[in-house]
Amino acid sequence: MKAGAFLLLFLLVLGLFGNFMPQTQCLTLANSEVDTVEGNSNIVNLLHQTKTFVGVAGRIWVFYAEGITDSHIYYKTSLDGSIWSERNTLLTHLYITGEAFSIAYDGTNFNFACWDDPNPNTLFRQGTPQTDGTIAWATDWQAIEGLENQGQTDIHVDSDGFPWIIIKNGTEVITVYKSSTKNGTWTTASGFPYYFEDGSDCDLLPLSEGKMYIFRMGNPLNVLTGTLWDGLSWGSNETLVSNDAPSDPPYLWAGYSAFAINDDIYVAAYVSPDANWNTTQIVMRKRTYGVGWGNFYSVTPVITDDSISRRPIACNLYNAEVFWVFWVENSKIMYRRGTPENWGDTNSKLLTESESEINILNFNFAFNKTTICLVYGLYISSNTIKIAVINSFFQSETLESYNDQLITNNNPYIQDATDIITSLVYASNTLSLTVSAASCTIITTKVYCGDLQKTKSVRGLHSTGTWTYDDNTKILSLTDTHSSSLTFTVSWSGSASGKYALTVQVSANLFPCSAVVQIQNVNQTTDLLGRTHWLLPYGSYDLQAYYGEQKQSMTVMLNEDKTVGFNFTVLPKPPNFTPLILILVVIVAGLMVYLFFSRRH
Repeated sequence: MKAGAFLLLFLLVLGLFGNFMPQTQCLTLANSEVDTVEGNSNIVNLLHQTKTFVGVAGRIWVFYAEGITDSHIYYKTSLDGSIWSERNTLLTHLYITGEAFSIAYDGTNFNFACWDDPNPNTLFRQGTPQTDGTIAWATDWQAIEGLENQGQTDIHVDSDGFPWIIIKNGTEVITVYKSSTKNGTWTTASGFPYYFEDGSDCDLLPLSEGKMYIFRMGNPLNVLTGTLWDGLSWGSNETLVSNDAPSDPPYLWAGYSAFAINDDIYVAAYVSPDANWNTTQIVMRKRTYGVGWGNFYSVTPVITDDSISRRPIACNLYNAEVFWVFWVENSKIMYRRGTPENWGDTNSKLLTESESEINILNFNFAFNKTTICLVYGLYISSNTIKIAVINSFFQSETLESYNDQLITNNNPYIQDATDIITSLVYASNTLSLTVSAASCTIITTKVYCGDLQKTKSVRGLHSTGTWTYDDNTKILSLTDTHSSSLTFTVSWSGSASGKYALTVQVSANLFPCSAVVQIQNVNQTTDLLGRTHWLLPYGSYDLQAYYGEQKQSMTVMLNEDKTVGFNFTVLPKPPNFTPLILILVVIVAGLMVYLFFSRRH
């Protein structure tokens, strides 16, 4: 009884408060603590330096610095994002912070670069990650001759596998080095080092065919510039964000990040539309390869306070059409998902720390086709910082592989998905897929139909769900709102006319009845089972059903074969006692006649 009463009370409370809980889109997260260190806010800085990796040798890898107690660089690994290995020491030093080291993964090896404090050198090392969480080193740490370093250090690997190192030496001079070898031994390539004297912050973005794009920020103040390396030489300087009035481009406020798709570059920047820094926002800008930089588009609305982090993170995950931007706002990690031109109207919350005194310091970021992983630091006390990981698993490797097979065999395949696809099967001209998303989430899934072209039917959509087909791109778009998972069945078999079967069931008091159904001024009478059958093209239809003097109506969106129903409530008629009275009168009269004649005898 007590257990039952408690369950009833719990359900009652859930029912009372469930309607008041905010329905916000969110990633499915696992949140786990990695380590607690004595350090400063730069344990995992900077955001454009990669210190987190997912799916490498089947593990998540987190690299971080502890800059107070022992000033070492450590790393931990995890198979599932919740259980972490013991500390592994990467490098011991007198003083080190997060911005002084960086790691690049080339698909086989980790490539490390680090400031050799207190010496003005840069160290390089290469090693292969192992499935047990260790690293098999190719060589020992190597000091790169002539690369004087006094702080920020970044390393990247170009599309040909050659490592690049870019450093800021503290005097607004940025130095770029490239190695001509990729076997673990650094050999400086001809034409390098190359110097840029116009920035206090820097980053490299690898493109295809050995090309690189370099970003510099801060000299002059609040300007973001970039230069393309085309594989042979440097191009001219390009201004991405300026400090010139009027505010187009707007003023940069110490934050940007970038990614590339097919050599087109997308940059998210934290800017101020006015010269007095009274308002701020996050914007995105695209550089089309061979054309140049385009317009600015707003990711977030303009706000009047400095609650947003100064460095957003931008990326694309499972596909090339849906982008993500993450940032810190009022100690919360927020994000938006959209396209460069359209980012929606609301922010979504990724992580909230309930205690007001705990402040998110910074976070580092990694992703691949299956997982997004963010590492963040939180103050516990004046010098103690907790490092934790949040991760979300997207499409599984099996689904990715299966989708790739569909592409290879010229079958219909998933061209884009805004949420998690948990199953995918194609056979006999029918594609079945199950999509999972958060409660009240509007999902959009795009299917490339190829030679099969327009589908004959789509099953599984809610009444508010829709699908559209683009004859030019041969893409079928499915849009629906759901609370858990939805299974869609897309079929290219059936009527060559492309029409859909509509069955209308009519009942009276839940029993099949004879009635008339009208669609577009055409009448049909129900059969012995109370049904009418229609074959109609895609569209919205008004239905009327007539039973006796009663009429009912409904509107049906016909985007698949459907069965709909009407049910009429028929009240019983008042009883008619006249026949019964007549029968009684006859019986009484007969009885009286019988008694009369029986007395005479």
